[in-house]
Amino acid sequence: MGIIRSSLEDLTANPAARELRIRTRRKPGVHIDMTPMVDVAFLLVIFFMVTALFRKPQILDLDLPPPSKSATLAHTSLLNVKVREDGRMFWHIAADSLSEVSDVDSLHGLFAERKAADADLVVIVKVDPAAPYRRMIDVLDELALARVARVTSVPLEGLERDEVNAIR
Repeated sequence: MGIIRSSLEDLTANPAARELRIRTRRKPGVHIDMTPMVDVAFLLVIFFMVTALFRKPQILDLDLPPPSKSATLAHTSLLNVKVREDGRMFWHIAADSLSEVSDVDSLHGLFAERKAADADLVVIVKVDPAAPYRRMIDVLDELALARVARVTSVPLEGLERDEVNAIR
C-alpha cells in the first residue's frame, strides 16, 4: 500500500501532474450478427413444414336419401343396437328379446351374419347420452368393417332407456 500512497502523494504534490488524467481503457464491444442465425432458423421451420406428414381427418361419410323419397322396410330388416350409460351393449331384431353383446369384437360377426342373411339390413344404433363416446365409435367402426351401409344413430331415451337399464 505504501507504493500506491506515495504515487498519489507525488501526483497531488506536482501541479503539472494534477492535470494528467488517468484514462481507463475501453474494452472493445462484442457485436454478434444475428442475421445468419435467423436465416437458418427460418430455413429449418420451412424444412419441417414441408417434410411433415399430416394425418388426414377421420370423417364419417353419410349418404342421405333425398327428402322426397320414402322407403318401406320390413321389421325383420331392422337390427337395433343399444348402448347403456355404463357401456354395455345389447341388440335385437323386431320384437325379439334383447341379447347382450359380450365384447366389441363379436359385433363384427353379428353384423356380417345379419348382412349375409338380409341384403336390406338397416342398423339403428341407440346410444345413451351418458354412455362413453368410444362405444358408439366402436359400433360404427364394426359396421364399417362389416360393410353395412344403411346405418342410423339416435339417442337412447325414455322407455327404451329404462328397459335397457333394468337388465342386470
